[in-house]
Amino acid sequence: MDQKLVDRLRRLAVVGMVSVLCVGSPMWAASNGHGNPNCPGKSCEDHGNAKGHGRPNCPGKSCDSNGNPGGPIACTADADCPADWGCRHGQCHKDICTTDADCDADQGCRHGKCHKDVCTTDADCDALEQCRNDKCHKGGNDTPKSTDDGGLPTPAEICGDCIDNDGNGLTDLEDAACCSETQEFAMTLSRGVIVPRGETSKVRLRTVLMGNGMTHITPTTQDVLLQVRPTDGKDIFCARIPASAFVQHHNIFKFTAKKTPTAAAKGLDGVMVKMKRDGTVRFRTLGKRVQISPEQGSMELTLGFINNANPAATRCSSTTTSFQSVRQTTLIAR
Repeated sequence: MDQKLVDRLRRLAVVGMVSVLCVGSPMWAASNGHGNPNCPGKSCEDHGNAKGHGRPNCPGKSCDSNGNPGGPIACTADADCPADWGCRHGQCHKDICTTDADCDADQGCRHGKCHKDVCTTDADCDALEQCRNDKCHKGGNDTPKSTDDGGLPTPAEICGDCIDNDGNGLTDLEDAACCSETQEFAMTLSRGVIVPRGETSKVRLRTVLMGNGMTHITPTTQDVLLQVRPTDGKDIFCARIPASAFVQHHNIFKFTAKKTPTAAAKGLDGVMVKMKRDGTVRFRTLGKRVQISPEQGSMELTLGFINNANPAATRCSSTTTSFQSVRQTTLIAR
């Protein structure tokens, strides 16, 4: 018999056996194929194609991978996720909650996730801890917590440490103690895009700043502070770029994380401040893995230029914008 014909018959026999085994096995029925929302259109007919023929909704899937164990699970509702998980931004996440009752006894619900050592007042913490930003923190010494009976004075707000030191619900430049009305300027958010990706997000913000005293802004001598919070909640993001990280080119000041890495930037890859001849200032920032994971809704953005050596030269502004979900996973400022 012709050798080519023999080889061809062998290949046909192997393909036939694979098809019979796949279709007749329980694993085939349970795999993420044939209409499963996590892996539309996948089946054993793909013969274990690891890339899913380029399907964007099914990366890394194959017949015997059972949906790439350990990888992200796509979802549209909490019912699509395993027990004790929830659906956020199109993916399943652990420890999702709505109220404290959804969490373990020693945890609390903050920004849709369960966290340990959550508190509302100092009374919720241990004897040598204080409640800051809804979490218990050790004081670092044996000084007892302040009490409501006047035993210790209320601490003053420290501007630029991203902590609500005086416990009034306002952090840093949100507090009049750090930036009074005479130091405020107007800010317009011309572009705002946030793409949540688990614990981090891709962020792009552009603003226009205007008002009296703009000539006092000099990023090479002032730290830049950017804060974000829900209008009815606490800060979910606070980044501080030190003045030493900025480089000046004529009327443009730039910070680049690759050239000057700083943990306080919280994942921001770049910041640009441009001084215009008409007296306005353009502020831009972006980052691929910014340490923020917000939900859609009304957000308050606060931007400021801090001068600890000369507090009177500090300038700040805030604006409230509604971020709405577009294409399921992108938040756009409206």
